[in-house]
Amino acid sequence: MQLKGRPRVVLHSPGSLQLGQRSEQPGACVHGPVLSLRAPAPWPASRPDQRLLRWQEQADGQPTSLTYHPPGWQEAAAPPCWSLQIPVEQLVLAADRRGLAPHLPLDVQCRLAAVTATNHNNTTTDSVTTRLLGVIAELRRLVEQGTSVEWLALEPQLLDLLVDALLASGSDPLSRPDRGWHHVIESLRCMDQGLQEELSLADLSGATGVSPRALQMAFRRHLQKRPLQSMRELRLARLRHLLLQGERHCTMAAALRRCGLPGNGTTARHYSERYGEKPSQTRI
Repeated sequence: MQLKGRPRVVLHSPGSLQLGQRSEQPGACVHGPVLSLRAPAPWPASRPDQRLLRWQEQADGQPTSLTYHPPGWQEAAAPPCWSLQIPVEQLVLAADRRGLAPHLPLDVQCRLAAVTATNHNNTTTDSVTTRLLGVIAELRRLVEQGTSVEWLALEPQLLDLLVDALLASGSDPLSRPDRGWHHVIESLRCMDQGLQEELSLADLSGATGVSPRALQMAFRRHLQKRPLQSMRELRLARLRHLLLQGERHCTMAAALRRCGLPGNGTTARHYSERYGEKPSQTRI
């Protein structure tokens, strides 16, 4: 499929994750529902609501020198690296499902080279980063020859391992003394549980016990976006997940209803801006 504009490679069908002409297209990107994998290129632009994992690869293709970066980080003459862009909502939700979101160091830069986890008996377990690198290597393999179904199964594993790696890195969480951060977490939890429902800003405000204005200010402060923008991101990710599963009995209209999205041109435009293709192209 020929794409116009900036060179990119798109996760374009339920059947495959073929990454064609990668070496000729530095910075080409393949999009899963949550993760966006970029081929080697100089430092890519990262949106304020995304976090970045970067690494280089050895001659045998194994990833190495894994680093985690918040938005806005700059390095002079940074070497071309593979990178994964991760929406902050998804990272917070992965931590929140295990009750770890308040302790997550989201906005630090750290190298995840030799991070180990400690269990409740204070004994060191297998290196979290080793397992994280293993999942990254598997994603890379799927991009070359795998199927989208396997990719979908690996995304939540990578998020959980990244949460563990950040918590075990020794980095202090960003000080968030105001209650707004907890309201953001509560709102994201409400969104995640109610993607099929018609949630409004007033609904989210009522669920968190603060005014709509206070909730908007909390999201602006901590996520640099509005609450309903985060809701849309979560819904688009759910839609892409459903479409990439390749369930032929699930019509486009049914998939949109399950994600709380309207079946109009606005949804297609937002989806295309996020994933580089229309929803109808994902189902091909």
